[in-house]
Amino acid sequence: MTSEHPRNSPSQAPTSGHPLITSESRVGAWLVSGEPNPRTAREAWLRGEPAILRTGILFEAVRLPASMVHHHAGSSERDDVERALRTAGIDSAVIADPARRWYYALVPPGTATTWHEPGTEVLGQGHYLGVPAPHQAEPPGAHWLLTPPDSQSALCPPDSLRELTLSRWCSWHRELTSQPIPVAVAYGDHTEAKVYACPDCAAAHRPCGSTRRTRSVSGSAVARAAARSAVRRGTPGLGAVRP
Repeated sequence: MTSEHPRNSPSQAPTSGHPLITSESRVGAWLVSGEPNPRTAREAWLRGEPAILRTGILFEAVRLPASMVHHHAGSSERDDVERALRTAGIDSAVIADPARRWYYALVPPGTATTWHEPGTEVLGQGHYLGVPAPHQAEPPGAHWLLTPPDSQSALCPPDSLRELTLSRWCSWHRELTSQPIPVAVAYGDHTEAKVYACPDCAAAHRPCGSTRRTRSVSGSAVARAAARSAVRRGTPGLGAVRP
């Protein structure tokens, strides 16, 4: 894949004179530019550890269950996952955390204020994220699945992520479904959006395009339930809420 980030292990970090050193220095400089003490982050990278960076400054992070991403890709193989993400319009700024079975897609600041997608969580202001060194593109540990960003223009498009996360996720059961059906949901601000549901849940609500009367569903309640579910399934690690 022509745009794939080179897969180096921690011991293969570029040194001065390496052809990648300029681009990787640019990535690292941008990632830590929102930190009050960038040196601390760089020292973590030199130790082969993720740097704990604040979210909500330069970027936010959408935390995706590996099961959701693998189901969308039809495989857990890296090449298949990368291909599925690129097909969805996501070409960079994705971290894999295989030990905890999460993916983190870095998105523009402000995404958290409009994100209601079940089964996922956005780490915005008040959160931190463990960010691998720019050259860390292979296990062990958290690593860049797709090229790390060097500016906000290289972050993941939120709309592409929404389509990926909703297409096979039942908003009510908060589980994957092999028969996703689009459903119209009324949010608290009186707007309407499209989510997906399994056949049983869709029958109890309003499939998109249907004119039959049905009960309104609180989008904020769906979002809160999804966030609680994500927190219950997660463990302290890459994504952590500030105490």
